[in-house]
Order: sequence, then C-alpha cells, then structure tokens
Amino acid sequence: MRTFIITLILTVNFQFLSKADDISDFEIEGISVGDSLLKYYDKSSIEDLNKTIYPASDKFYQIEIKSNESDYDSISFSLKKNDNDYIIYEFGVTKFFDNNLKACKKFMNTKLTDIESITKNLKKNTYEFKYPIDDKKSIAYITDFILNDDSTIRAYCVNWSVVSEKERNFEDNFSLTLSSNEYEDWLNNDAYN
Repeated sequence: MRTFIITLILTVNFQFLSKADDISDFEIEGISVGDSLLKYYDKSSIEDLNKTIYPASDKFYQIEIKSNESDYDSISFSLKKNDNDYIIYEFGVTKFFDNNLKACKKFMNTKLTDIESITKNLKKNTYEFKYPIDDKKSIAYITDFILNDDSTIRAYCVNWSVVSEKERNFEDNFSLTLSSNEYEDWLNNDAYN
C-alpha cells in the first residue's frame, strides 16, 4: 500500500471548479469520483482489502483504509462489483468519536461551513436516517449538497445504537463523501431494501 494515503487524508481540501456540472468536478486531495483507484494503488493492494457489502445488494462494495496519522481515521472507496478498472463511484473520509455525538456534530458544522462557502448554488437537504440493521435505533444526521445530475456531497454524523457498538464494534463517526448519481440511486433504492 502506498504511503500516499497518509498525505492524502492529512487534510481534506475541496477544490471547486467553475461551472461544476457533476461530482467529478470536485476533488478531495486530488481524487475525484470517476477516477480509477488503480491510479493510486496497485491491483494486489486493492484486492487485499476487506470488502463491505450492503445487506440487500452487492452491485457495489466498499473498501476502507485506516490511518493513525491524520485528522481522519480512514478513507473509503465504493467500487462496482466485477469492475476490473476499479472506477471510484463514491469515496470519503471518516473521523471516529467514541460515544460523543456532540463533538461529532460540532466537527460536522465546521465542515458544513467550508462546503457551503464553495457550493452556494447547490440544493441543500438536511435530514435524519434510521438504519434498519438494528430496528432503526442508530441514527445518521445528514446534510446533502445535490448537484444538477443528482450526484451528492454528503456530510453526516452517525449515532450508533448500543447494539451496533457492542455487537458490530461500530463507533459514532463523522463522514464526508462524494457520490456519483448512479451510486446515490443504488444506495437510496437498493442497498437496504
């Protein structure tokens, strides 16, 4: 695995390009949705990572790379099953907050301020999502910035239930993601149903 990832997630830096029409016009540290992950990692390194599959569909899977050397604890990439080009359909950074939703939301608010400063003309949607994996006791507090093609910049804090924290070893967390419209459609309609 390249040491590039450490410098990649040291800071999250959005670059907004004038006349941004879709999510590929946004970058986090030089990576965009639509890039091939092979640009950053060799095939064997990618294949050695654990895959996370959603409960109702395996069209996409997620891989995660942990880091102890930055403000963020991990970076994740969502890829399409059987895609030998490893095209990135969604990716993001995550910071964990051990049972501290208040600190998570405070951190999220600083990131939302940054995002809003570069996305003034985007549609904004704030809502809550209750995860079905534990009888809807885990809640995500989400703000989406939606582009014209329905691709999304998403910032959210998750308050995992006691069950998810103990049985699945989940931690409350903040995540910032860039998602293609294809991935968003699948996530909202197929991943959990």
